[in-house]
Amino acid sequence: MIEGKAFNASLTKSETVASFPNPENNNIVQNKLWYANNSPVPLLTAPPADWHGCVFSRYIHNATDADDGDIRYGAYVGGGTNWPGWQPIFPGNHPKWGGEPVDGSKQNCKLSIANEECTACPSVGITPLQHSKSAIRTAVMNLRATGNTNIPAGLGWAWRVLKPEAPFTEAVPNPPYVRDQAIVLLTDGENCANSGDGYKRVFGSCSGGRDGMDARLRKLAASVKADNVRIYVVQFAYQGTELQTLLRQVASGPSEPYYYYAPSASDLKKAFREIANHLSELRLSK
Repeated sequence: MIEGKAFNASLTKSETVASFPNPENNNIVQNKLWYANNSPVPLLTAPPADWHGCVFSRYIHNATDADDGDIRYGAYVGGGTNWPGWQPIFPGNHPKWGGEPVDGSKQNCKLSIANEECTACPSVGITPLQHSKSAIRTAVMNLRATGNTNIPAGLGWAWRVLKPEAPFTEAVPNPPYVRDQAIVLLTDGENCANSGDGYKRVFGSCSGGRDGMDARLRKLAASVKADNVRIYVVQFAYQGTELQTLLRQVASGPSEPYYYYAPSASDLKKAFREIANHLSELRLSK
């Protein structure tokens, strides 16, 4: 969902498209996509009145990446799978994908390998690409940590927001200059797969699912960088050696100006200043 726009189910619109098998619904053939009033993201199913704004990662848990859309930014067809949109995550007791929970927890989900609904949607939506410093500052100030760390989701949606193609289209498609594209990825912890990770918890829980989440992050980062997008990474506070190794691989380079370890608030400010300076130098040199 877009930050600052409330969801209204009565304003959901549908669009007729070429028939395709829905990868998230047993490959049942359909010819419609849905759009919520507060999001440009095409949805594979109409969101219910109590939708929280989250979608599943476009991922098939098998031995190949050819049929996955999570490491691509737009509509994708490959490996016999068609991903024209994203499957909305329904609240725990919604009858569409699983019905009432058997244990009374209201966390039953037919789509989830762990039989657990992903109800942990962030309370803050995505801020589209823009020039308004005040809007960006307000969105940042509204961010609240919820305890889990999903680095692939953050990087993936940053990539999609940055590109001029759908689902987000704010970037100028054909600017009369050389386009510099960059993402600044800040994290204070290791990947923690859990309810709400978008992968239906197929990798396991937190540390038990970390290898799977780390692998997705590496592959996603490779796709982003192959798309001529620079990735700057700031590792804040948490110093874990394994995380440092991972983030150096994710960044466009293993050291400054692409990777920074910032153990304190002052180091964090310094890292962002240096990243800003580097981006300015790149623009001036062209």
